[in-house]
Amino acid sequence: FTIVIRADGDITSLEQLKLAPIDMGLKSSGTRQTALALFNILGAKEQDLDLKSMANLPDALCSKQIDAFALVMGHPNRIVLDTAKRCAVSFLPIDGATRDQLLKGVKYYQRSQVPARIYPGNLKATPTFAIAATLVTNASMPEASVYRLTKAMLTQQTKFNEQTYGYANMFHRARNKTGPVLSIEQHPGAAKYFDELKAAGKL
Repeated sequence: FTIVIRADGDITSLEQLKLAPIDMGLKSSGTRQTALALFNILGAKEQDLDLKSMANLPDALCSKQIDAFALVMGHPNRIVLDTAKRCAVSFLPIDGATRDQLLKGVKYYQRSQVPARIYPGNLKATPTFAIAATLVTNASMPEASVYRLTKAMLTQQTKFNEQTYGYANMFHRARNKTGPVLSIEQHPGAAKYFDELKAAGKL
């Protein structure tokens, strides 16, 4: 979950977003629902916010039509890069008690960060939270097929990341592959391969 702001703007805290024109995604979108979960922690409801729906986020932010926009995305992201080419941007940190409260009891959220040095002017990582990306299949899919797919993806990590622009930290840390971040039951075929990795000391 990434909140993009102008580097020279007046927004420096999450609280200020409650009074500012912002784009938090389309109504009922994943980005909007994630943003509303955050604002609920901050004590603000949807009707209290000045929510916009801009067709061109980079232009809207840099021309000061909005003070911030949010996206649920992997990094690097083309929209953020396009925005950074038009004006200097930075990211609003989400950490401390706010993040702890947001993550409490919600297993599909996890601590994360906007990586450093992939966008102009942003030399330090910015703390935030993330939604664990989950590859979903039908429960009736044969175990052998899911096992082969899981093994193929995890043994081709480097090639996958090279060919996928927004890799979303899919293979960044072992803990992102299995365990408490899963929002649904793991398929037996995938579980079998992860068990093999654990037995070999690779997970």
